[in-house]
Amino acid sequence: MRIKKERKEENKYLIVSDLDGTLLDQNSEISPRTKKTVQRLIKMGNIFCIATGRTIRSAKKYYDELGLNTLMSNLDGSIISNPSDKSFRPLNFTFSKNILFEIFQNPKIINKVELAIVEGIDSCMFINQTDKINIEKDKELLTFLGFGADEEKMDVTTVNFHGKIEDVKDDLYALLFLLKDEKDVDEIANRIKDIAGTLSVLSWELKDTKEIVVSVSSIFASKQTALKFFSSYYGVKLENCIVFGDSNNDVPMLNKAGYSYAMKNGNMSAKLASKYITRVPNKEDGVALELEKLFYLCDCELDNN
Repeated sequence: MRIKKERKEENKYLIVSDLDGTLLDQNSEISPRTKKTVQRLIKMGNIFCIATGRTIRSAKKYYDELGLNTLMSNLDGSIISNPSDKSFRPLNFTFSKNILFEIFQNPKIINKVELAIVEGIDSCMFINQTDKINIEKDKELLTFLGFGADEEKMDVTTVNFHGKIEDVKDDLYALLFLLKDEKDVDEIANRIKDIAGTLSVLSWELKDTKEIVVSVSSIFASKQTALKFFSSYYGVKLENCIVFGDSNNDVPMLNKAGYSYAMKNGNMSAKLASKYITRVPNKEDGVALELEKLFYLCDCELDNN
């Protein structure tokens, strides 16, 4: 699939990409080729935005590496902000802390949870931790959350590793659960939705430890909502939006964009929701390759040169 050359010259396009399993390679890094391609498209007048399940603190380094000054969606659409513009007032989709209290009062949920993480816009609280955080065991989770794995370098002003349920004073942006057993995902999701039908429950697997993380957020927060807001904010029609994703939380925006790509390494839900599937996976610059082909930037051979 390629954009007609006359349309490419006449229109600007909005490109929105997920991070993990999509824009990032197997080492959670942006490859030189991907970085070069994204920056070249920006110079051509196109707009590039990140939409990720990661927190702002975790995604910010990639935002800065690409030299972006655009909007960014975090925690699966719970927060839309512009990290480069302090005057931009973030768009937030929170849910009541009272729902959190109900969840913690349900032993059929909380007894199957190893760790609970309450996310605010600039803070993070760990609950149900019996001892201090295990830096080595939870290295991947801490890195995903944006804290890294060096205890001495962690910003302790934004994280409380020994939080208690009564410490939660504000409404939530997202609630994350690390499960003891992946077989419990469906039961926990159903029980949480029984408590509040206005919640969205998603799950994914940590790459190295294979532990299951369940994410709870407002049903009004989604990557589709983020995509629509980006489209309106930048004045780009949805038919001129190009999106990339690999997982269940990407499905809402993949369903809506004019050009939607599921990663070759993505799950079946993402592939069924997309118009196209990338020819190679994220570890082989799958996003860059498709963008280069769409915008006639190279011959697009299947290589990593």
